[in-house]
Amino acid sequence: MNNLISRVREFFRIRTYPLETHKQRARRYRHITQRALWVGAGLLGLIGLISAGVLDEAPHWLRALVVTFVVLGGAGLAQTRVRFEWRETVINRKIEDNPAIANTALSDDLKRFPKLGFPIWLVALWAIIIAGALTLVSAWWPVETPAHERGGGLTSEMRDRIAFLERELDRRADETTELRRIIETRTCRTPEIEPPREAPSDALPGSGASGGTGTGD
Repeated sequence: MNNLISRVREFFRIRTYPLETHKQRARRYRHITQRALWVGAGLLGLIGLISAGVLDEAPHWLRALVVTFVVLGGAGLAQTRVRFEWRETVINRKIEDNPAIANTALSDDLKRFPKLGFPIWLVALWAIIIAGALTLVSAWWPVETPAHERGGGLTSEMRDRIAFLERELDRRADETTELRRIIETRTCRTPEIEPPREAPSDALPGSGASGGTGTGD
């Protein structure tokens, strides 16, 4: 156990220079904060991919892992920038108060690096790397996963299309039923066509001629 602890300490041990000046240490802190800023820009690109729906077809546990490592990486980057930038600010203020110490060796109170600064920085880097790898796996997951394991063989897009077609069929059926009801109502209200009436007997042909002969007598 002690051997493991010593190895961990050796891994996180930061190399120091005995004659490191105030200006050199401030520059070193500035480089770390700039790197954290660039890595944060890459993390924003990863978040953009996630927002675009890369994880939509991945299982829930994989999405949860990606989000966990993204949050862990973002928090680590924020802590790294805050810790190292504050130490840089402290050194720069001392140099502004006394420019003569810029190229002199660090004072004892400034030799120590920020507490847990480098471990947090390394954890943030590894968290972002793991999040990127898991995002790549999530992007390929629908291709590698059998269809029967992804929602009964139907993707979310196919289910949406089927639901849309079902709604359209129901709407057309309702329209057809309403049209039939209107036609039946119109048919019941239409009067029956009456048969043609026969002509009266006094209007038969020849009756007018005989009446005219009698009047002449």
